[in-house]
Amino acid sequence: MAVLGLSAAACSSSGSSTTPVQGGALSPTPLATSLESAGATWATIPMGNLDQPLNTFWQLFELPQGATGWSNQVQSTGVATNGGIVLASSPGGTVVAAVRPSNMLTYSPAAVTDDAGRSWSTSLVDAGLADHPDTLALGSDDAFALAAGGDGGEQLLEGGAALGDWHRVVDQQALADTAAGRACGVVSLVAVADVSGSAVVGAACSTPGTVGVLSDGPGGWRLAGPRLPASLARRPAEVLGLWPVDGGLDTLVAVSGGTGQEADLVEASSAGAGQWTVSSPSAIPDGDAMASFGPTASGGVFVLATGPRGDLLETGSGAGTGWTVLPAPPGGTQTVAFPAGGPAYAMAGDGTVLKVWSLAAGWSLIQTTDVPIQFGSSS
Repeated sequence: MAVLGLSAAACSSSGSSTTPVQGGALSPTPLATSLESAGATWATIPMGNLDQPLNTFWQLFELPQGATGWSNQVQSTGVATNGGIVLASSPGGTVVAAVRPSNMLTYSPAAVTDDAGRSWSTSLVDAGLADHPDTLALGSDDAFALAAGGDGGEQLLEGGAALGDWHRVVDQQALADTAAGRACGVVSLVAVADVSGSAVVGAACSTPGTVGVLSDGPGGWRLAGPRLPASLARRPAEVLGLWPVDGGLDTLVAVSGGTGQEADLVEASSAGAGQWTVSSPSAIPDGDAMASFGPTASGGVFVLATGPRGDLLETGSGAGTGWTVLPAPPGGTQTVAFPAGGPAYAMAGDGTVLKVWSLAAGWSLIQTTDVPIQFGSSS
């Protein structure tokens, strides 16, 4: 395996759609998200009766390149999706939608496409994925996954590119017992990425000022994350997501809140040569909640937060240089998507109706689609 060139510095779940931002582990983090792949943009949101876990069904939506409307693809998963859907894509354009465990389901079935959704095959992660949106990563020849916690906490698994032959690499407790894990004070494992065939894990750390990016290599695990600005260095931090970009990494980090705020968010980017660029902090006000986050087509990251004063939508550049605040999306928005070369989209499930808005001078409703949902099918 190549070494990442970064500097050291059967449970029932409905997959939460909003979670208060706080220090330490965010459990669960919001699963609603979107991503871009070769030929299509993908998004997943919960629909149905969201106050009833057995009647909440996560839907998979696709916007093919050049299309003007989103289509429902959840039937490709072949199982009930009450536990939520985790998305991942490979550098070659393969997309996986894996279903989290719920009810009697103890593993994560997966639907796989390598032709932008024109055809699908099935696979699985034989230990159920953990309750975070970035727990599955695809490389060219391998895959990594974070499985739901056992006695040793969340487990890092490695498998083949076809999502088979899984074996455990390390669990949370074993990683916490390494020198890198002790320096971090590992609280939980939250995100995973494949960089040049090596696993990189994002963790929540209890050690103030430490960003839990941990890289695996021949010499063992090491801390490979950025340094936080001095203003944040006395607070614990959690890596929310990891996204490989051009041989390096882009990451979203939540730092426990100061006075009058829930958290500070920073985006950090590495070009792969050990040098990180860290954005200025973006404060999430006290009482607000993270509703969605994920990668953008330009190599950056988006964050959607909701609160009593309205929604906040902002994007990071992918270079760790700062944040751009966009017009607040319509109320009830569950995630947003940023296709390459196209407008931004806001998406919401209103019972069994999908609503989609596009952003030009402002947000305009462009699509309402009835989504067939079989209520009672999970009881």
